[in-house]
Amino acid sequence: MSNNKRRRAVVAGGGVALSALTGLFTNIVTSRASWTVGAVVVVLVIAGIAVAIIGTTLESSAPEASLASLDRGSEAASGRRPPSRPRPSAVSQHGTGNKSTQIGGDATISTGMPGGYVVLSLAVVAASAVGVLLVALRFAPSASPVPTLTNTTTATTVMSSGPALVTEDLRYEITAAHLRDREVRISATPHGQPEPGLTYWFFVEVDYGTAYIEYYPHLVLSGHSTPFDVQVPAKADLKFPRTGRIYGLTDDQSKEADILRHRSNSNKNDFFVKPPGQPVSDPVKLPF
Repeated sequence: MSNNKRRRAVVAGGGVALSALTGLFTNIVTSRASWTVGAVVVVLVIAGIAVAIIGTTLESSAPEASLASLDRGSEAASGRRPPSRPRPSAVSQHGTGNKSTQIGGDATISTGMPGGYVVLSLAVVAASAVGVLLVALRFAPSASPVPTLTNTTTATTVMSSGPALVTEDLRYEITAAHLRDREVRISATPHGQPEPGLTYWFFVEVDYGTAYIEYYPHLVLSGHSTPFDVQVPAKADLKFPRTGRIYGLTDDQSKEADILRHRSNSNKNDFFVKPPGQPVSDPVKLPF
């Protein structure tokens, strides 16, 4: 093989090796699977191996064809068949440096890099290219799984932005209706919560004029809107106006009110001369 052929073989092998190394470097630097580069390199290497095998075969058969052509030319020129020569029984080889000379009946003379080494080099490059492809397959990103939608119920606590509710103390709304002569019916509707320590009483107030009022305890209320009736004695003078009102009494005031109520039959000292406690309703006129 001439120096030019040797250089071409080296350049071809180096180009293929450079392509494989480029694919590997691209895969490492970009951290991505170099699918296209690896596939192209494998194809090029296989093609290079095929070309090298074909070239080696042609080189080995070319000298024999040349010698046969020369022999036929000599026979034609002389017009006679040359005497047959005995085939040599031995072949001798002499090698010096990186050149080899083969002497014999069917010998071929070749110099330079043997074709088998070129094929071996290309096979190594092919293995490198396959390694690039395997690395790309190994680090290729896997398909992301389709997320599964799950219905979840989240309990949300709504905080009120308004002011906190304030518990209202108990108050009554009362109405009075004429039932019969000297008798009325009272309806008392409560609103709010009872205040601890208080007892709620309904009182009949008699106004005698000149800022003098007597307060008669009549009934302890239970906090429910139950109607009840109020009567006045037959001897009571109806010219003085009477009103009804509810008061909240302390324990001591409630005990005293209970004593005065039991005295109502004797009509002696059975009333308060001052407001008995804390008013929890508006006054309502009693229509006797």
